[in-house]
Amino acid sequence: MTFSNDTFQKIGELLRTLIDEAGTEGTDMPVSVNIVMINMPKEQGNAGCRIADNPIEPEIEIQKVGDEVKIVTGLPGISADRIIFSLDGPHLSIRGEENGLRYHASASVPVPEKDSVRISFRNGVFEISYRELPPDRNELLQ
Repeated sequence: MTFSNDTFQKIGELLRTLIDEAGTEGTDMPVSVNIVMINMPKEQGNAGCRIADNPIEPEIEIQKVGDEVKIVTGLPGISADRIIFSLDGPHLSIRGEENGLRYHASASVPVPEKDSVRISFRNGVFEISYRELPPDRNELLQ
């Protein structure tokens, strides 16, 4: 499938409309738009994907409510069993690779309480949630 400049202009207009309408009165929904467009020659056998020379660095969203922490990032195009993450104190690293797609993201995050980490991966969205280690116990680790 070949896209013209007109197609990309229409996509841009649609995104601007979505973002503009999300900020209007009566819509209390948070907005996050993350688009990754990847192109792979058809002779490689998978139109729509390309072999990445450099890893894609998806944005990591960190939400904190009370002592609960939720970390979310998009990893479209790969399977759950192809994701590797490490959470070492305040250091988070997420990697994934499949079918020529490579992802790598890292961030400083609140320190997790032992045995409270839960993960899920659904529809290309990787989510980590946990209870934050209380600040007074956090100082003991340093």
